[in-house]
Amino acid sequence: MIGLLPLFIKELSHAIATTSGGLLGVLGGFVHFVRQQQNKKTGLPMQVIVIASSVLMIVAILALAYFISMKEPDIWPYALAGGVFFGFFINLNQFGLGRMYRDRLIETFMPDPISIEEGRWHLAKQAGVTQLDELCTDEDLGPYHLVNTNLILIDSSRKKFRSRGGDNFVLSPLYCGGDAIGWTETAGFNNEDLTLATAMATSGAAVNPHTGANSQGITKNPLVSFLMFILGLRLGLYVRNPLSMALRMPRPNLFSPGFYQGLLGMGFDTSSDFLSLSDGGHFENMAAYELIRRRVDVIVTSEAGQDVDFTFGDITNFVEKVRVDFGVHIRFIEDYDLRFLLPGSAEPDKPFTDKYPLAKRGFAIAEIYYPRTTEGGEEIEEKTGHLFFIKATLTKNLPADVYGYQDQHPEFPNQTTADQFFDEVQLEAYRELGFQLTDELTGNCYFRKAFGLEVNDETPSPAAN
Repeated sequence: MIGLLPLFIKELSHAIATTSGGLLGVLGGFVHFVRQQQNKKTGLPMQVIVIASSVLMIVAILALAYFISMKEPDIWPYALAGGVFFGFFINLNQFGLGRMYRDRLIETFMPDPISIEEGRWHLAKQAGVTQLDELCTDEDLGPYHLVNTNLILIDSSRKKFRSRGGDNFVLSPLYCGGDAIGWTETAGFNNEDLTLATAMATSGAAVNPHTGANSQGITKNPLVSFLMFILGLRLGLYVRNPLSMALRMPRPNLFSPGFYQGLLGMGFDTSSDFLSLSDGGHFENMAAYELIRRRVDVIVTSEAGQDVDFTFGDITNFVEKVRVDFGVHIRFIEDYDLRFLLPGSAEPDKPFTDKYPLAKRGFAIAEIYYPRTTEGGEEIEEKTGHLFFIKATLTKNLPADVYGYQDQHPEFPNQTTADQFFDEVQLEAYRELGFQLTDELTGNCYFRKAFGLEVNDETPSPAAN
């Protein structure tokens, strides 16, 4: 490719060589990400388009560099010296989309009290300094935060992690880690630089090289990942590896791990000085994996990802992983299984059900069978727990504005998650749908019994629910 650059420049004009390929690359990447959000099963034609546009984009960047070197040959010694100098001091976690993404999430979900009181936007300064290990002390009743991320391990020596593309890496007030590297105390982890805001943003870092939803997708392609890195399309976080005792770099920079992980796509294993963390959904999108590890009796989880065809990809991935890793089996109750979440499963109520594809209910209930096991030399008895699973689907008896929004947007409630700019009407449609589905669940007799709540004559029977 590099050897063809002189011919490439000679045959094509500078404008075509340096802009058309770039525009096609950006266009191809944009089309891919939108398509990936709309349908996780990216077909072969789309893969070809994305890879081809990535090649064009890389050629355009190299052509631009070659063109500049021919026009201004004296600039390269200074550019090289500047690149080496700044390469050691640029913190990859501070420069790029990841930092901007974190700051926008803080303003949305962790605003300062003055923003709430005035109902106006202000810079959120307090949340960005709250350390994760400061949460849930002995004086607090809860909640205890378990922030799930994915540790990218595409080069791991263990086939299990390599084939999955990573391992669940949990960030909590007391300990951080997972099966791949073990556990380390949060206090002092990552050079005492792990705030709640950073943990939250990393947990939602969906766009990141070398990984994808449930470890699938075209973004795992090395060529596409290379292009994503040099364009700064990385929302994840680099953290210091607690297993690496001889850490040569205090902060992640363009040389370590930027060169070997970012450019070469190598070193994603447990022996690296820095670990690359991304969206927890790249491993398990239900955020319930660590609850199963802790053998929690009652789990309430929701799935609001885009699932137009109702393939239940997130819940099936979760069920498979906890069975393989913990020997825990999850079985849905017959009258409350996944089929009643499907559009069209509601009892006929013409003409309403003809106009709207309604589901019988917005939740499913499963039993969790924890096996007998040993921990720390002590035997733990088998037991049964409950899983309450809420799914974004349309049901009966919703407010009129929710149905009205679906009239205008037929893909609701499975609109593309690439849309991160909700207006008031869209936000309220999803918020109200979630509220109504949750309210329906909390009135269910199974739910109330699981939480030790009173069940009276007004509580709907299982058949009615």
